[in-house]
Amino acid sequence: MGYSVGRSSFGDLNGVEQFVSTLIVAQQVASLCYEFDTQFPGARGRGDRLTVNEGIRSKRRMELLRAAWETYLRDGHPWAALAAALYFSTHREEIGTALDFGITRKDGTNRAMTAAEAQWVHDHGPARGIRWTGQFFNPQESWHHNGGYAYTLPPITGVNLPGAPFFTDVAETHEQIRRALMAAKDTLTYYQRTEGGKDQDVYFIAGGGVFLDLERRGEKSNTSWIVKRTGLDSRAIRVLMNAEGINAVKLDARAYDERRIFYAAISEAALGAAVGK
Repeated sequence: MGYSVGRSSFGDLNGVEQFVSTLIVAQQVASLCYEFDTQFPGARGRGDRLTVNEGIRSKRRMELLRAAWETYLRDGHPWAALAAALYFSTHREEIGTALDFGITRKDGTNRAMTAAEAQWVHDHGPARGIRWTGQFFNPQESWHHNGGYAYTLPPITGVNLPGAPFFTDVAETHEQIRRALMAAKDTLTYYQRTEGGKDQDVYFIAGGGVFLDLERRGEKSNTSWIVKRTGLDSRAIRVLMNAEGINAVKLDARAYDERRIFYAAISEAALGAAVGK
């Protein structure tokens, strides 16, 4: 039916796995939800997760929702959300880019996004290729978005489906990370930038379709994905890589910057976000 974006916690769809039509939309959703869950003020502490209430919609469900909307227009009750003319919704399987977002609480129940949460999604979504298309509805729908648009931030690799446990929520240990590094040591290299003969605290990891910034110029190390994902700081990650024999290479500034761009592009292509001819 498409690509999973996790299970809904909304109403009669509670527990039902939701789908979108393409891999890139699924990756965009997973990336945006991960960013919300880890960056929106207080969300992590409360256990609130940005999740998809509904993705691809069956024809039967479209018929039911349209009938409910027409009844509401005619009688003024019971309330029903706007529903597109039959089979024209971007929720339909032939398009499958529509995303109705909501919040899944720590106890698994669903609630609507607050105005501040919705604004965060509206503001941050476009960089991920997700736009608030519900603003063009009458009445507007703060929850309705569409994915698959051009993006300026490529998908974050390795994040869980929306609503799934965080990497650091489960019993991950240094030993498990060490074993993963041992298995990957023949395919991974981490690069350090030098300038004017001086080492800089600027690194990236690459190999086998993998690309991760460890530290970037002008950014604190705790902004990097791998630091957030493992719960380890940059230095601890480098110590682990050195201990397990991960290949380390120092490059002058120009060579480092060129190689970083190249490996980032290769990783993006491996994710299906870029197609060469």
